[in-house]
Amino acid sequence: MNGIDKITIRNGSFIYNGTVPGLPNDKRATFITPTYYGCHTMCGSAPQLNTPGTALGLVTTWVFPFAILLSLPYESSIATKKVRRTVIAVLNWLGSPQTSLTATIDNFLQIRRCHRRVKDEEHDKAWNNLLYVVSVFNQFDLPSRAEQEDFIRALVYGLYCTVNITNSNQLNRPEVRLTRDLLSELASQLRLLRRKGVIPTLASLATFLVAFVFSVVLSFAAVGKDATVSPLVLGLGFGWLPTLVIFAIVDRNPVSSVRSAVLMSRWLFNVNAIHTCFSESALGDVSRIQWWTAEPSDNDQPGENTAANMIAPEDVQTEDDAKPDNESQDLNGPQSDNATQQGSEVESGECEVIDDRTPFKGIPPAFRVGEFIGQGRRMQYSGLASAVLENIDSSHFGHHLVSCDSATSAIVRRLNGRRPAAWFVTACVSLFLVFSQLAMAFMLAYNTPSVGLGCWSGGYVVYAFLSSISWIVQLFCKRPGRWTRFLCHTSNGLAFCFLIAFTLAMLTGAFNSCFCMTLFGRSYMNFESSEFYLKFFHVGRYWIGATVIGGLVPFISFLWAVFGWLKCQHLWTVNETGRSTGELKSREINSDWLRYN
Repeated sequence: MNGIDKITIRNGSFIYNGTVPGLPNDKRATFITPTYYGCHTMCGSAPQLNTPGTALGLVTTWVFPFAILLSLPYESSIATKKVRRTVIAVLNWLGSPQTSLTATIDNFLQIRRCHRRVKDEEHDKAWNNLLYVVSVFNQFDLPSRAEQEDFIRALVYGLYCTVNITNSNQLNRPEVRLTRDLLSELASQLRLLRRKGVIPTLASLATFLVAFVFSVVLSFAAVGKDATVSPLVLGLGFGWLPTLVIFAIVDRNPVSSVRSAVLMSRWLFNVNAIHTCFSESALGDVSRIQWWTAEPSDNDQPGENTAANMIAPEDVQTEDDAKPDNESQDLNGPQSDNATQQGSEVESGECEVIDDRTPFKGIPPAFRVGEFIGQGRRMQYSGLASAVLENIDSSHFGHHLVSCDSATSAIVRRLNGRRPAAWFVTACVSLFLVFSQLAMAFMLAYNTPSVGLGCWSGGYVVYAFLSSISWIVQLFCKRPGRWTRFLCHTSNGLAFCFLIAFTLAMLTGAFNSCFCMTLFGRSYMNFESSEFYLKFFHVGRYWIGATVIGGLVPFISFLWAVFGWLKCQHLWTVNETGRSTGELKSREINSDWLRYN
């Protein structure tokens, strides 16, 4: 071999004579360990790429199950602004899964709290509508602090007026009747706008779990031949993926976030009009209520409730594609957390100007619902559901009338205060769900000879570090400013690109080089048979431990998410074959707010 014989190998600088971690000392003399120089001299610098059969085996085992990435809630339009938002969302999902999981799990827990509160109220319909609407508002950005109080006051009045009663006679009060009808219609519209197909998505996630089982079988079956753990290491490294997808799906997945924001904004305008009317007069002349109205077209008269202007259930699922992108909107960048509010900048790149050509025309900025931030799409904490639920629990509805002004003040204070301790617990749990999988993949790669920190194990360390930058930032910034967002987008982008490159290197066998196999040139190269490694390095115990822990974590998370989703279904269940949408119970309410334009 290039004029090199055994004597040259043993007497030259080709052999590594240092300690071999994991190998008994009495077996060290029989274990031939070439150095990086020896490997490079004998084998060259080019990596030994995987054979087509090995590469296709990895592709068949894992790349096809990775199709569950297509189940993530992407924007359905390819318009420029939505592509930008989708890119940011993908970077959040795959560049920092622990950050995205923090947002989705926290919102899912708020939905669970709404479910339990409805259960406490014996599934009263008004409470069911109220708490479902609260859970939807929680997924959208809030106005700036200067306009936040007016926004919350209208929201509180529209919600609390429907249940703020101490006896059945108060149900006949016009403001109660009108707000109940408006809330019922809004809840129905939002339920219709909830994307269907969760069960098929859950079924597709099962393919990932099946692929995990296959990778385990392949890894242990290969011990007697080439001792490869490539399928298992690759699968464990992506073990957080099904957890991320399932929580992004069970978190409310709207067909059109723009349409949802428009309806909620118009609803806020109308309940504020009711509040204004009945605040000016104890009797309240319903005919004086200034409802939201659209500009009349050539064929319609103001306030005319024509069927063509109403949203139809069969049109719901194509609405996002049918609308022009100039309907997309953002509010002025929100304030940051207590530690970063002073001196923070509004990110101009994250804001879209709302002008009179948008469906928000005629709605004051204080009542305009902001950008959709749910499903871990953006690094931002809303906290609206938590603040409202805390106020509801402390107000004792049904025992005495609750002041909307005092409730507004309490909720605004909570929104501008510190995040609840439960959120930080959720953040730590999310970090564990991701790091537990990365740690198991790291353990396998680290303890499979050559034992030590190499390209495989080091790759998971790099990804864990890059993906954690955004997670650490969110601990201190409730609403990050411009430059903080830029830092997080950059770190997420680097983590995402590294993850793609790292995966391709594992699939092609680019790590089968002297540099990687000798742990960056500072250790030895594998030279013995796989049976030797299994017998003396005890790699089997690491494989078994990583398999058990790495398999249980996503499986338990999957079961918990499905169980919680099934328990909360009553919140979004809607009768699509009932009365036609747009036919409000009260004819005193102008139906223009249900129009598309």
